[in-house]
Amino acid sequence: MTRLRFFRILVPALLLPFLLVLALMMRERPAPTIDEVPKGSFDGPRAESIELTDLAGGARRLAVKVRRIEQGEGGRLRLEGIERLVLDREGAPPLVVRAERGDVDGMQGQRLFRLEGGVRVQEEGNAGFLVSLPTLEIDEASGEARSVGEVLLEEAGRSGRAASIVHGLRGQPTEIGGLELSGPDGFSLTCDKALLRDAARDVEFRGEVRARRGGVLLDAGSVRILRDASRRIREASAAEGVAGSSREPGVPEIRFSASGARLKWDEAGDPIALTLAGEASVERGDFRLMAATIEALRNGTGSGSPWRVGAAGGVRASGTWRGGPALLEGERLVAEMSAEGSLLGAEIEGSAGFEGTDLSAEAASIRVEPSPAPGRATLRSGPDRRARLARERSRVSADRIETDLEGSGFRAQGRVEATLLGATGRAGARPAGGVFRPGDAVHFVSGALEGRAADGRLVFEGAVRGWQGERNLSADRVEICDRPEELRALGRVATRLPRIADATTSESDYVRIAADRLDYAAEESRAVYTGHVLIRQAEGWLEAERVEVALAPGSEGLREITASGGIRLEFRSPDRKGMPEPVVGEGDRVVYSPGERTVRLIGEAAPATLRRAGPEGGTTSGRVLRYRLDAGTIEVESGDRNRARIRGAQG
Repeated sequence: MTRLRFFRILVPALLLPFLLVLALMMRERPAPTIDEVPKGSFDGPRAESIELTDLAGGARRLAVKVRRIEQGEGGRLRLEGIERLVLDREGAPPLVVRAERGDVDGMQGQRLFRLEGGVRVQEEGNAGFLVSLPTLEIDEASGEARSVGEVLLEEAGRSGRAASIVHGLRGQPTEIGGLELSGPDGFSLTCDKALLRDAARDVEFRGEVRARRGGVLLDAGSVRILRDASRRIREASAAEGVAGSSREPGVPEIRFSASGARLKWDEAGDPIALTLAGEASVERGDFRLMAATIEALRNGTGSGSPWRVGAAGGVRASGTWRGGPALLEGERLVAEMSAEGSLLGAEIEGSAGFEGTDLSAEAASIRVEPSPAPGRATLRSGPDRRARLARERSRVSADRIETDLEGSGFRAQGRVEATLLGATGRAGARPAGGVFRPGDAVHFVSGALEGRAADGRLVFEGAVRGWQGERNLSADRVEICDRPEELRALGRVATRLPRIADATTSESDYVRIAADRLDYAAEESRAVYTGHVLIRQAEGWLEAERVEVALAPGSEGLREITASGGIRLEFRSPDRKGMPEPVVGEGDRVVYSPGERTVRLIGEAAPATLRRAGPEGGTTSGRVLRYRLDAGTIEVESGDRNRARIRGAQG
């Protein structure tokens, strides 16, 4: 009897390890303690303090350390006190599981583990999330470890919950459903699903993703994060309706949106690249930048390095300039920014345009340089678009235009074309220095043009020509000043003005004046020509060293012309037979009244002289001679007859 009782105990003790290997394909490590199964739900034997490893094809599938294993009907196992269950995963660190108890059903390779009671899961080495859940199912057939019930998560000071978690054992990513996380610095993250790949180095969040940290907020349909071997974030991307904002104390809020976004960091954790694609928009204070794509790249290493910002596709930058709204547009934008976010320089290309409160511009490209103060903007022409600048009463186009950012001055060079609008808003104002009528636009072409806002000064240089209808002005250099209203023309000056108002139907109704210099002052309504002055009109010409032109009200015509210094003249009028008859003369001064068509020739140092050609001609001299342009008559004015002398053609 003693021997039979001994074998009844010994045989199960010898067979139990073999049965466990058949059931779990586990390799025994420490020698277990074997007891008969007490009365209960399991009829088979049990083992305590067991450490076993499951092998398949020489590779470990799992390893377990439990306080007790019990075997029931059909090979079902009950595990009690699971201190360590190691689940190997393809392409990822093993998972380490702890639980109070568990059941194992099925054959090797098709087993289903159900672990319950204080289940805790974490990557080997205590990396990644520590997962706490009521129940975990391990399905060998599908290669998954699935949660049952609400999941609690912890990692590096962060904590949260999830509706479910599924760990892939055959290379599939870990899936977390209904994720909610929070942590220090105001960190929070919510999403419908999270996918953890490559040992959580590659993490993707999907479905109504919202992340917040400090003053930074991000919303997107999906977000993907890539980490390096040290688990430092190196790249993040977002898609599907990306929107976010960043707030820092004392700094205007930054807001952004796009169809997709990507951000990269260097090894030190500093951001080095940002890309917003698809209807991208960035706002900071009242500044807003919009384009199909916006990209920022750090130039150099370290957080103190400047940034290079590029935008392409329907670029629009809006903000405040000189106290009012402004808009900059183009197809491509490249800007340099300091580490603090201040603008160092920018260039916009491709049908570039600018609109401000009192200034607008367009060009093939516009370059902006904020320093040195007051900054400068350079407009350049291209094959498809001329550089143009419009401000106050001037419109300018040229090959190149430079203007300061304060609006105090500009300079245009190369094939300059300018239009000065009429000063209808200011009583008595005369555009272009009285040579042209007020209220009507005046056009200029020149080699260069410089403008100053302080006195409303415009300086044209290089083959200058200006016109308003049939009126025109040309010179090597023309200066127009608005405050006070003045005009100065230098070098090969030529003007064409109507003789009288409302009588400009033919060439004979205009007077041409050429000189070395022209000065005009609106206060006196008087233009002064000096240096080799030549006046031409239908009846003839007049030369002098100085000519003063008194303008009729509103610059409608010439009220009076006074010439002095080296007077020489030649006029033609019809004789008795209707043939042109020239009259030439000399004197010290001439007073011409266009309305009366009368020329008064005055001799001061010597008598004035008029000589008529032809058989009926003769010479008339005196202190003051009056010549009628319409009738061709010569008169000696009253009071000077004692000095008058008339000679016939024969002497």
